[in-house]
Amino acid sequence: MMRELNKYAMQHGIIFGLYGVVSILVQRYSISMTWLGIVNWALIIYSVFLMIRLTRKYRSKVMNPRLGFSFGNAYLHSLFTAFYSMLIIAAATYVYMAFIDGGEYTRQVIEVMQKEFQQSGAQGFPGMKEYLKEFKNVKPADYALSVIYINVIVAPLMSLIVAAVCKKNPAFGDAENIQN
Repeated sequence: MMRELNKYAMQHGIIFGLYGVVSILVQRYSISMTWLGIVNWALIIYSVFLMIRLTRKYRSKVMNPRLGFSFGNAYLHSLFTAFYSMLIIAAATYVYMAFIDGGEYTRQVIEVMQKEFQQSGAQGFPGMKEYLKEFKNVKPADYALSVIYINVIVAPLMSLIVAAVCKKNPAFGDAENIQN
């Protein structure tokens, strides 16, 4: 049972991971194109529905109507899928930040923060200048680790929701099932 769960979680993790990479890229470019912020929120919300769909697909392949599909099976599939996808998203984040971005994301974030404080007339918070200097030193591995940290927190919570939606009780009362 666990081997089959793991097999489907890996396959679905690739799908969910690629979806996550698209979501991360949309989030990254939403700094310069603010309308992408709305698209990013839609992608984040839809990710729960995508996970439900993937878990239902797994359920349809492995479920025995007499045994049902337990909350635990749904939870584990969703959790493993999220963790496999996390590896893809973290690796893609590292590659992007280390070899493609060239510090542009960091520059844009700092520029936006400074502009916001200037427009509001505020001086920022105590230590803001030091914070911005340190922000310039964030390494690609730190961005990848932040993906892992976020996933370690969000994946179990999302898996609870997915499991509650996808569990299916055993079929009772069906004369054919009782006799077999």
